[in-house]
Amino acid sequence: LSCPSYQELLDQGWRRSGSHLYKPDNWDSCCPALSIRLDVRKYARSRGQKRVVKRLERYLDGGGGGGKKRKKDGNSGQASKAKSDDSLHPSAAALAVEQSKILDRLRDETQKVVQSYPPAQSLSLDQAQLGKLCSFKLLRAIPKDAMRSLAAMETNGGGGDVGMTDDVPVIGASTSICPAIGGRSRGRVDKMAMSEHLVEALTKSVDTIVGDTSSSSIRIVSVATQKGGRINAYLLVDTDNGGKRNSSNDENMADDDDDDDDNDD
Repeated sequence: LSCPSYQELLDQGWRRSGSHLYKPDNWDSCCPALSIRLDVRKYARSRGQKRVVKRLERYLDGGGGGGKKRKKDGNSGQASKAKSDDSLHPSAAALAVEQSKILDRLRDETQKVVQSYPPAQSLSLDQAQLGKLCSFKLLRAIPKDAMRSLAAMETNGGGGDVGMTDDVPVIGASTSICPAIGGRSRGRVDKMAMSEHLVEALTKSVDTIVGDTSSSSIRIVSVATQKGGRINAYLLVDTDNGGKRNSSNDENMADDDDDDDDNDD
């Protein structure tokens, strides 16, 4: 292979690995190749980049790549105990969400809306693939802007009585179906427009997804579009709701027994 021929192939997007020549198709195999220009004369490292470089230098020197070690004091044990106590409630709430099958109902409703969305009907996706793409996964933490929006709903009453308290945690679940469809369609499906359509449809179907709200301890208080086309659903989980209902029923039964005793007298 002559140098001019090889250069011509490179100009047309071909690449070489050893004795093999190939032309990558990033749309199907990975993601679009984006060129990035950086003016090195104006570049300045951020604080985060400087920390990464220092961690790498410590690692290469044999000192480990972790961050700075915190100094131990007399209150460290109490702080860690308090942190572990605070983490128990959200964990119980997440377990309650998983056991309630509400994530499965969110996935099924999302799949139904996607199948009826005209721009996405041209894609050849089987039910198993689509169901996997529509699945919701629990978030590790609620975004700060989402917490501010929920707090504003609670304060202003824009979304009714949200019911946010310290004893009733908020759990977030997210799906990336819209970015996935947008990528598989090679940009023919607008992921943000699809995301807004799905949010509107899911918001209207909240009561159907949750089921019997009078006896359910889990409520969907908001469904929102996120940056990049992801969809987040925020749920209030009252893990003590069932116990409160049972105790209330017991009290009512006890009152009925007292009335029967009075009648007998």
